[in-house]
Amino acid sequence: MSKFDLIAPLLDTDFYKVDHRRQYIGGTTKVLSNWTDRGSRLKDVTHTVHFGLQAFIHSWMVDAWRPFFAADEDTVASLYEEFLLNTLGPNDVGSEHVRDLHRGSTPSLRSALTCTRRA
Repeated sequence: MSKFDLIAPLLDTDFYKVDHRRQYIGGTTKVLSNWTDRGSRLKDVTHTVHFGLQAFIHSWMVDAWRPFFAADEDTVASLYEEFLLNTLGPNDVGSEHVRDLHRGSTPSLRSALTCTRRA
């Protein structure tokens, strides 16, 4: 167990993305992210099946975040800053966005679409 377990979901990203929020044009109100099955890289395998999305969403978007939201805001913000300092060195990423998320002021909308691709 690590002292950073409280903020583990915040760190579940490609590390170059930790400061992407400042790359959005001022006034941006929506950002789209998707999860697309890429297909098979195996010869003669022409289809993939995706299953378990609901279980993944519940596990990652609900269970994994529970400790973060149960902890004190100052604690998670401080841990985030400490982790970034230890991994990136001196930086100006900050933690105000982490505080906003903890306060619930970062809205999120999730939806899943069924898509059938035919050859």
